[in-house]
Amino acid sequence: MYEREQKRREDEFKENEARIAAERERKAEQEKEAERRAKMSPEELAAEVSPFAATVPHFPVLNEPHHSAEFILSEANGQRSRGAAYFADPATIYVGMPVKKTAEATATQPATYVPAAVGADCMALCIYAGGTIPGEGLRTAVIVRDAEVNKNLISWGAITAPEQVIGMQTLATNGIIAR
Repeated sequence: MYEREQKRREDEFKENEARIAAERERKAEQEKEAERRAKMSPEELAAEVSPFAATVPHFPVLNEPHHSAEFILSEANGQRSRGAAYFADPATIYVGMPVKKTAEATATQPATYVPAAVGADCMALCIYAGGTIPGEGLRTAVIVRDAEVNKNLISWGAITAPEQVIGMQTLATNGIIAR
């Protein structure tokens, strides 16, 4: 029995020695790996962490434009708040863009508008976006009176913040309230 016990202890000692040696080897490998990674560039490290990082394209953030009539909170019954508008070529119109009336409507053509340049020019807001067609212009709808709109969705373009305040006051004279 003494020999068996001694043999078991020797085997246990050998197992412990092997386990300790394996642990030391693992730690040495971890240190080498840490040194190797420390020398890598961020791109190399990303490619190693995920092989797809270097080959799969990263998708850009997409900004969705305002939807037609999205800025309108409420308007008068029927078509009372809306009017027809004509924009001469060349012009690009955005949803919620403040516009200025330059000519009254005729029997064959709606009132002519241009994009507002300053706050005092803000007479109406475009409901739909679009670009003019060479030689034909653009016909669209605008909010001309009695409506509530979301001031955060008005497309002011190059109109400055102080001019925007004036623009909201000018729109309010037509009953277009920006909230």
